[in-house]
Amino acid sequence: MEELIRRRAKVHLRSRFGSGEYRGSNKANAVIQHQSTFYDDLLQSFIPRIACRSAAEFLFFQYDETWRIIHGQGILDLQERQE
Repeated sequence: MEELIRRRAKVHLRSRFGSGEYRGSNKANAVIQHQSTFYDDLLQSFIPRIACRSAAEFLFFQYDETWRIIHGQGILDLQERQE
């Protein structure tokens, strides 16, 4: 399942962004937002099928980590947040 999701995520990413290095907060944010949409759609399809607490906790942990990255939580250098 993990390999399947990774392949689909890569296809989704490449549908808008080619290989390369993306610098600056606007470009990085665009990549993250694009991929977040993929994972959100995937999550929405899985939620009705989740039957155990540990799976839900894992998904919420991943969501929290995504939020932290998007909002720069833990990045103390304001200049670094802008890059």
